[in-house]
Amino acid sequence: MGCCSGNERAPVAPEMRFWFCGDLDCPDWVLAEVSTLAKMSSVKLWLLCSQVLKELLGRGTDCEKILKLTANAKFESGDVKATVAVLSFILSSAAKHSVDGGCLFSELQQLGLPKAHGQLCHSYEEKQSPLQKHLGSATYTLSVRPASVRTHSRRCTQNAKCMESPGR
Repeated sequence: MGCCSGNERAPVAPEMRFWFCGDLDCPDWVLAEVSTLAKMSSVKLWLLCSQVLKELLGRGTDCEKILKLTANAKFESGDVKATVAVLSFILSSAAKHSVDGGCLFSELQQLGLPKAHGQLCHSYEEKQSPLQKHLGSATYTLSVRPASVRTHSRRCTQNAKCMESPGR
């Protein structure tokens, strides 16, 4: 019998798992945006990475700098936002899963990022510990109830019939 004759299945490519994704397959949108990152020069990507790290650390973003850094990359309208989003995802996810810079560099190369862009991982490694601390503390401060819950609770205390409404 041949490879795919009759009722045999074609071999399926093994799922690629990445530490920075929590030992899961990399999301498709991240794969798509890595090619956008590859369009940038290594120096501009490193500078953009610095801006994203500042934002992740709660120090704000300089939007004008980001626009200047991406101006010559011939990006389409949504590419600048997508580039910032993918860098934010990669860096915060790597920090969340305690991935070191060398491992992150190796995984990003597997996804198609050129070796020349390795400076991105050095920037990450320098800020990894403060980033982990900041992201960890940020997740604990989200204990406030959403406005819709507060409003509903207020209505319930004012109107006893609230509990009688369907779906509550």
